[in-house]
Amino acid sequence: MGSAIGFYSVERVIYVDTLESGVMDLVFEEDDGWVIVDYKTGGKDPDRYRPQLEAYKEAWEAMGCGEVKEVGIYFVDHEEYVAL
Repeated sequence: MGSAIGFYSVERVIYVDTLESGVMDLVFEEDDGWVIVDYKTGGKDPDRYRPQLEAYKEAWEAMGCGEVKEVGIYFVDHEEYVAL
C-alpha cells in the first residue's frame, strides 16, 4: 500500500553559498517508487518547470526518502497531468 505526503517543504544547498527552497505540492508512493506532482495555473508549458521538478527529485532522493520514479505537473486550468 502506498503513502502520500502533501506540501512537503524542501531546502537544499547548491554549491556553497546558494540556498533554494520550495514546496512539493504532492508526493506519493507507488509500488515501484515515488511520484512528485506540482500544481500549476495559467499557461501550459511543461519545459518551463522541468528544472524545478528535477530539483525536487534530486532533493527527495538526497534526503534518503527513496527513489523517485516520476515527476509531473498538473495544470489546474486545463485539468491535465503531464509527466516529465
